[in-house]
Amino acid sequence: MKSILVTGAGSGVGFEVVKLFLEKGFKVGGLDINVKALNELQAQGQANLFAYKCDVSCRSGVHDAIEQFATVCGGVIDVVHSNAGIQASGLFKDVELEKYEMMNLINAMGTIYIIKEALPYVMASEAGAILLTSSASAITGLPMFSVYGATKSFVTSLGESLSIELESDGIYVGIIEPGLINTPMNSNNPDSMVCTEQEITLGPKEVAEAAYQAISTRRQLYWHVGEEAHDLAEAIQGLRLQERQRFVKQMIQSKLK
Repeated sequence: MKSILVTGAGSGVGFEVVKLFLEKGFKVGGLDINVKALNELQAQGQANLFAYKCDVSCRSGVHDAIEQFATVCGGVIDVVHSNAGIQASGLFKDVELEKYEMMNLINAMGTIYIIKEALPYVMASEAGAILLTSSASAITGLPMFSVYGATKSFVTSLGESLSIELESDGIYVGIIEPGLINTPMNSNNPDSMVCTEQEITLGPKEVAEAAYQAISTRRQLYWHVGEEAHDLAEAIQGLRLQERQRFVKQMIQSKLK
């Protein structure tokens, strides 16, 4: 039985990934600071689900959780999906520095901790894979998402590098870059003019389906999910910086009309 480790598994995209991969016959390890939903799913008879309360910004906690799941899986973890992330949006001058510090710890360092600790077990797999949840805000700089986009650009750049480094080891790397997703992180965010002025139509299930497609096909590095991400990636291809910025301004203005 194949196995997958998912961070940020207690809600949103991560929870949908957990449910989908369980349906597909995977042994699933779910990491989150809130494991209530995972425990409830276990109570429904999901014997192949293993929940671990874990803050991905805590290196020792990440180490312990991965060691436990690796033991359950016989020392092999086939897929690692680094999905945990938090968002603080708004004008750069208005957002508290503490929120930016926490975003950097979870989105950037948390990704490093997860991959670094899990990599030996992924390398033990005959067809190991690493999935990273990045964002459309990593495709080009977006107003109101400056630092969030920067942390996700870090995730994307890391994935690009790892895809080259690990190719000879047979490890597939996929980077998921969705647009705005209808999850509590976005729909309950009063700071973002983009979120509050338009309906968010992309659901977490669609992102989870892209994650499964990535693992099933291993055919490409980037997975743009949702109309916004597709349009943005296609429109800025080959554009210079000033042209990219002009396009972003026009796109946002048109959506807020």
